[in-house]
Amino acid sequence: ICDRSDEPGRDAARAAWTPPFLQFAVALNGHMRMPPGAESWSADTHDDFRRFRYNCGDGLSDAAKVCGPEVVLQELCRPVFEALPGVEGDAAAQRVVEGGLQAARAVAPQAKLSQDEPVGSILAGVVRIPAGAPQDVRVAALLLLSALAPWLNHHPAHLSPALACVLGALPGPGDRVAAAA
Repeated sequence: ICDRSDEPGRDAARAAWTPPFLQFAVALNGHMRMPPGAESWSADTHDDFRRFRYNCGDGLSDAAKVCGPEVVLQELCRPVFEALPGVEGDAAAQRVVEGGLQAARAVAPQAKLSQDEPVGSILAGVVRIPAGAPQDVRVAALLLLSALAPWLNHHPAHLSPALACVLGALPGPGDRVAAAA
């Protein structure tokens, strides 16, 4: 579907395949969330889940090639921003936000450098994640910002809030947050 750029019917094939690939991306987004009780997992189980997330990221990357990375990013970040108000105290909201940010990170490198939106709006939401959010959420936000670095290079108007977010994490209470910054 993605490699048919010079063949007749490419646009029709993409139009036909976009809805199921977007549904696929939404389903993978749900699987990127840490399940309840994950904090008691062994290091090996965490490593297995991390590998599983990378595999999900490959599927998300494929969906972005069919649907367009901006469409997939918007769909992945919708539940993130809906759950964001509860991120400081609600464990379920924390899992939604952290998993969605990790999913968006898999697609972010494909963002079109020539387009400001919707990536600019997504970035504006990510930098508003509160400092009181759990470490895993803040690390996922910083890793997403890192994945958007090539895009930021072409959109300097968004650089200041991104840098403020990164610099704000440096004196953070946890080594993982500062390391991600």
